[in-house]
Amino acid sequence: MTKRSRKRNYLLLLGEPRFPQCRAASQSPQVARTVFLVAALLATFNPARVMAQTRAQAKPTVNAECRVESVDYKGWQAQQVSNRWVQLVIVPQNGGRLMQVSFHGHAYLFVNPKLAGKYMPPAQDVWFNYGGDKLWLLPEGNEDEQHWRGNSDLLDDGPFTFRKLSEGEGCGIELIGPPDPHTGIQFSRTIRLNPDSPHIAFHASMKNVSGHTVEWSMQSVSQYDTGDGANPSRGNREFWGFTPTNRSSGYLNRYHVRYGPAENPAASVRDDGLFSVHYVHLAAEFWVDSNDGWLAVVDGSSRYAMVERFQYQEQRSYPGKASVIFWTNGPELRLADDGVASVSDGPEARLLFTWKRRSIARCAACVRGRPANWKPIGSRREPRANSMELLTLGSSPVLCGARFWRMAK
Repeated sequence: MTKRSRKRNYLLLLGEPRFPQCRAASQSPQVARTVFLVAALLATFNPARVMAQTRAQAKPTVNAECRVESVDYKGWQAQQVSNRWVQLVIVPQNGGRLMQVSFHGHAYLFVNPKLAGKYMPPAQDVWFNYGGDKLWLLPEGNEDEQHWRGNSDLLDDGPFTFRKLSEGEGCGIELIGPPDPHTGIQFSRTIRLNPDSPHIAFHASMKNVSGHTVEWSMQSVSQYDTGDGANPSRGNREFWGFTPTNRSSGYLNRYHVRYGPAENPAASVRDDGLFSVHYVHLAAEFWVDSNDGWLAVVDGSSRYAMVERFQYQEQRSYPGKASVIFWTNGPELRLADDGVASVSDGPEARLLFTWKRRSIARCAACVRGRPANWKPIGSRREPRANSMELLTLGSSPVLCGARFWRMAK
């Protein structure tokens, strides 16, 4: 019985950059300056240094501690892990999802209002998109037993056990999912939060419980809410995603349009080598073989940004070459057999931002500017409200390594 694991870390940094009012659909001054700030943070990024700076900013009268407690969240029986900076809401029953992450009063993740407080038993032919952050398998598809069908099966929707590991000077919790007889995989992960820092650490594992060798990849899937702050039913027109492109990219344009219009003005490679995708309400998927180990999502209107770092493994094989994948949600552009193009009815104006990574370690930094959301790719194109999806893959459990793992019994 083999167990593979990955680690990932999120670091939320608080800042208050002053940006002029945004005006144009192109990258606004807010976005440009936030990206510059993100780059500066990455250039000098050191978790220990950041936590020390964070402590220095904290008021001495505030006791540094973190807590693990039961809460009611939108009708769900949930567990909250929190300190004075960050609140994490976990719903173990719904596939062990981290349903919400809040930093400095800002809620990052998309939570489906139509399914809030609800639980649907696992089903092979239906997918219930609750939102939040979770683990999924790859490759997805219906081709054969080497592909995961997806939908709300045991892996996606099975109840996870919850265990508190520590509290006070350092909080830690453990989530263990049910063994899945179809894939032979069992998920587990731990989440840790320091008492006086916005640094969040994840460690995810998948265990081969089949009794024979299997080959799978694990991805971390996050969905960020990209609704307009003034009108949540509308999409945010100042929402962007960024990741460095590979100078030796295997893609013709240093990125690949996996789904949607081949010539999509929402995506481009900037002069500084960053791949950028601007949220527009149209279904599209972009693959990037980034090897620099970070990506960011930036909200120019609210001035929140999320930066995540991960370890790119040069010697690992990344199926399709992609280490980062972005998915935007919206109407689908289709071409019929007779050559007539049509656009499907779009869901509510929300962006799903998907990205995948394979890496051993992952860190994210949140700067004051607001973030995005995540979720995995697949054959489903089900409507989701304003949100962005983010995926991470790895050869060790949380966001690292190769997309496929060969796991001996």
